[in-house]
Amino acid sequence: MAKFVLLICAGGALFAQSAELTGRVTDPSGALIPGASVEASNSQSGVRFPTVTNSEGYYTVPRLDPGQYQVH
Repeated sequence: MAKFVLLICAGGALFAQSAELTGRVTDPSGALIPGASVEASNSQSGVRFPTVTNSEGYYTVPRLDPGQYQVH
């Protein structure tokens, strides 16, 4: 099972609120997984945001509306 590190950043009070989801995908031994498909989906609306990890296993999903998300 992959491990995820999640960082959430909220916008300022004068701007529309949005967040960015960032994580790193590794295998059970801790090795990085570049090119892995990652998808964040909004639990309420069902809207999906696909992305792919970079060469260091990191991914970013920018400009997310506030809400609950599942990451696969």
